[in-house]
Amino acid sequence: EPSQRASSSWEQAARELDGFAKFGRVNRKLYRRLAVKVAPKHFMSSEPVAFSKLPAVVGFVQDCNNFWCAQRYRGEMKADDLGVFVMDKLLRLKEVPRVTSEE
Repeated sequence: EPSQRASSSWEQAARELDGFAKFGRVNRKLYRRLAVKVAPKHFMSSEPVAFSKLPAVVGFVQDCNNFWCAQRYRGEMKADDLGVFVMDKLLRLKEVPRVTSEE
């Protein structure tokens, strides 16, 4: 199952971002109504995202308590990429420029 294959990257990203972001999972079979709200098949759909599109990663910006502000992650399930998604899209942090010893 795709969600199980992605779990190590998910857990690594959660550990690395501890204190900055909270990670959670929704079992779409057990919590269908919540899955539809968090990750709908398409805008205004009453169906959850297709099984073939799992895992669906959705983030919410801080201080937003509505499902309409969900942001969908569409990249590869890698811990570093998930971290960039959280930092850029959810926390809206600017990338820090690299400084070399020659500068």
